[in-house]
Amino acid sequence: MFELLCGIDTLLRRQGRRDRFKLVFFNAAKTPGKRLGDKAVAGLLREMQKRDIATHLGHKPLGFEADRVRTEDGNIPADLILFMPGRSGPAWAAEDGLPLSDGGLFQADVHCQVVGADKVYVAGDCGSYPGPDWLPKQAHIADLQAKAAAENLLLALAGKPPVARFKVELICIVDTLDRGILVYRDEKRALMLPPCRLFHWAKRFFEWQYLRPYRKAKPR
Repeated sequence: MFELLCGIDTLLRRQGRRDRFKLVFFNAAKTPGKRLGDKAVAGLLREMQKRDIATHLGHKPLGFEADRVRTEDGNIPADLILFMPGRSGPAWAAEDGLPLSDGGLFQADVHCQVVGADKVYVAGDCGSYPGPDWLPKQAHIADLQAKAAAENLLLALAGKPPVARFKVELICIVDTLDRGILVYRDEKRALMLPPCRLFHWAKRFFEWQYLRPYRKAKPR
């Protein structure tokens, strides 16, 4: 959502009509995005202030209408509303008989194995994993979990115990269309680097490099 917000701001400025729009960021939490770390949250809120983006924080949304967002602390007039709800597990998960977290996600151990299930592994957003409360739901860590899950499944099929674990870290670049803001966090440190054109192009290159094998693959 931070990326969408900054991208819209940049696009409107490029078009020369930013002054005709009021952008408002609303969130039920007083400090949104705490998974990123306190420094990152403070930095992103400063970036919003610099871009003249208003904030409406710490008030639970009550509902949406065609021209407003209703919250516990009044309404926010709106012509366009972008809302990202919290995640929950897939609806069919409850029918599988596998252990689930309170949020309906498959309960996994440090090896990405579904607890109590033989040769059943999970990776990505549909799993609930042990770790710090800021453990992210994002593509990067899903890759790390998938690698650990695949290695452990191969070991299980060979009759060996699981050994692979995924690295607990958060890394992302908030792309504003012309610059990128690097955010990193692991169990020892958290940092956020200021907006930089280099990070924008680094993210574009990573996207190209990441998708290249899929684009080259021939359909069967």
